[in-house]
Amino acid sequence: MPVKNIEADEQQLECLFALADRHRCKIMEVLSEGEHCVCELTQILGIRQNTLSHHLKVLREQELILTRKKPSDHRWIYYRLNPAMLHKAAQMIDNWAICAEMVAVRTPVCPEGEPEDVHQNHESRCELNR
Repeated sequence: MPVKNIEADEQQLECLFALADRHRCKIMEVLSEGEHCVCELTQILGIRQNTLSHHLKVLREQELILTRKKPSDHRWIYYRLNPAMLHKAAQMIDNWAICAEMVAVRTPVCPEGEPEDVHQNHESRCELNR
């Protein structure tokens, strides 16, 4: 079976890499409930401000989160999720799942749970195991 689009979009891969950290996943979880400033996030997450700032920077660089400055005081920055980029990163995983489902439908499986095309004379091997 030919493999199409074997090279995933680099931006999608970088987004997934950025999410492969428990602190960043926790940040994303909190931001999924609404926007927060750094002081709120440090209190909710129980991590130091410099650690949080590092993780926010990584998420910002991948455009997974967006920022908004408080109009009355530009020192206050509020963070929120970027749904468009999250959908783009999720699209790659969804595509893998769709392909896996298509392969599962097309690939008969013997009673042992091995795909039929794994072994030569596979049918006879499966018959012997019944």
